[in-house]
Amino acid sequence: MARPTDQQPITPLPKKQLFILCCCRFTEPIAFTNILPFLYFMVEDFKLTDDPKKIGYFVGYIASSFALCQFFTGLPWGFLSDRIGRRPVILTGLFGTMTSSLLFGLSTSFTWAILSRSLCGILNGNVGVIKSMLAEITDETNQATAFSFLPFLYGIGIIIGPMLGGFLAKPVEQYPGIFGNCPFLKKYPYFLPCFVASLICLFGLIIGFFFLEETLESKKKQKSKSTLFERSDAVDKEERAPLLPKDDPPPENPPFRDILCRPVLVTVLSYVLLALQTIMYDGIYHLWCATPVKFGGLGFSTKEIGISLSCAGGFTLFWQLFVYPKTQRRFGTLNGYKAALSGYILVYFFQPFVNVVAKKIEEGAITSGWLWPVLLIFVFGNRICCVTAFTSSMILVTNVAPSKAQLGSVHGLTQTMGSGVRALGPASAGTLFALSIQSSFGFPFDKHFVWTILTVVALVCRLESNLLRDPKAKNSGQVVKVDEGHKKGL
Repeated sequence: MARPTDQQPITPLPKKQLFILCCCRFTEPIAFTNILPFLYFMVEDFKLTDDPKKIGYFVGYIASSFALCQFFTGLPWGFLSDRIGRRPVILTGLFGTMTSSLLFGLSTSFTWAILSRSLCGILNGNVGVIKSMLAEITDETNQATAFSFLPFLYGIGIIIGPMLGGFLAKPVEQYPGIFGNCPFLKKYPYFLPCFVASLICLFGLIIGFFFLEETLESKKKQKSKSTLFERSDAVDKEERAPLLPKDDPPPENPPFRDILCRPVLVTVLSYVLLALQTIMYDGIYHLWCATPVKFGGLGFSTKEIGISLSCAGGFTLFWQLFVYPKTQRRFGTLNGYKAALSGYILVYFFQPFVNVVAKKIEEGAITSGWLWPVLLIFVFGNRICCVTAFTSSMILVTNVAPSKAQLGSVHGLTQTMGSGVRALGPASAGTLFALSIQSSFGFPFDKHFVWTILTVVALVCRLESNLLRDPKAKNSGQVVKVDEGHKKGL
C-alpha cells in the first residue's frame, strides 16, 4: 500500500462507529476517577490506623491494584481480541467495569476494596483494543484526528467522575433532608457515586451490544438489522468502503519481534515515563488536598476535591478542542511534546508551596479568596501539559509503528507497559507522600520530598525525549534513516 501524499484527499471519518466507540470509551474514566474525591475518607472509615499521616499508604495500595492486574491481563486481552474479535472483548471490559464499580461501592473493609478494584483490572483491557479498532476503521489520512478523541473523552470523564464522587459520597451527611432516613446508604456511604458510575457503564454496554460492529477482518459479521442509526444506502456504502484498494493484497501479520526496534522502544519508554509521573501526580493530588494544612496539605472536603478535579476536566476539554490543534499545527507534534514535559517540571516543583497560602489563610494573614486562584494556576498548568503530552505521545507512537499491520501490537505494548508503571505509581506515591509528611528533615526532604521525586522523574522524561523522532514530521531532516532504524533490533 502506498503512502499517502500531500495531495491525497483525507478519508471521511466513519462517524457512526466512531460515535459508538466513544460511548464505550468515555464510561471508563468516569468509573476510574469517581473514587478519587472520597478514597482518602473511605480508608479513614476502615480504621486501619489512627495516624492520618499513614493513610496515604493504604490509599496507594487500593489505587495501584487496578493497574497491577491490568498489567498482567492487558496483553492477553489484546491477543484474545486478535482471535475472537474486538467486539466481545470490549463488551466484556464494560461489563467488568460496571460490576467492579458496584462492588467497590459496597466496600466496608480494605480487603473488599482491593479485590473489587482488582476485578476491574482483570476484566478490562479495553484501552488497547479500542486503539486497535480505531486503527482498523481509519487510514493514515484521518488516523490522528480519530485518535485525538481518546484524550478528549478522558477529559469528559474526569469532569463527570470527580463530580459524582465529590457530590454523592456520604449522601446521608451531605443531604440529610433527602437521604437521612436511608439505612442502606448509612451503612454504605460511598455506594451512590459508584452506582451512578455503573449505570453510565451500563449505557455504554447497551450501546456497544446493539450497535458496535466487529472490525477484525476474520470475524466481521453481517450488517446489523437495527434501524436506530440507519442511514441512506449511499452514505452506508461510502462509510463501508474498504480502506485498502481492492487490487491490494490483504495485509500480512508480521511477527511481534519486528516492533522491538529502536524507534518504537524509545517512544514506548517515553510514554512509560510520562505515565509514571502523571499517575504519581494523580495519586498525590487528592491525598495532598485532603491532608490537614498543618501536615502540608490543603484540608479540603470531598466536595472541594471533586470541584477542583472537575475544574481540571473542564479546562482539559477547552485546551483539547480549541488550543492544542492550533499549537500542534504551528509547532509540530514533537516540539509540543518536549515543551509539555518541560512544563511538568515547573508545576511539580512549585505546586506544594500552595500550602503556604493555606497556612496564611488559617493564620488570618490573607483572605480565603486567594487559595483557589493560586491552586488553579497549577491545576490548569498541569492539564495543559497533560493534554499536550498525551495527545502528542499517542501520535508519536502511531507514527513510529513499522507498518499499519503492526499498529495494534505497538499500542498494545505501550498500554501494557503503561499499566505496569500505573500499578507502581499510586502505591509508591502514597508511600512517599506518607513518608514525606512524617519526615523531620529539612527542605527538600521534608513534606516536599514526594514532590521533589516527582520533579526528578519529569526531568528524566524530558531528557529522554531528546532521543525521539517523528517520521511524519514535515521537516524530514530530523528523521533521516528512520526506516533503517525500524530494521535494527536492540
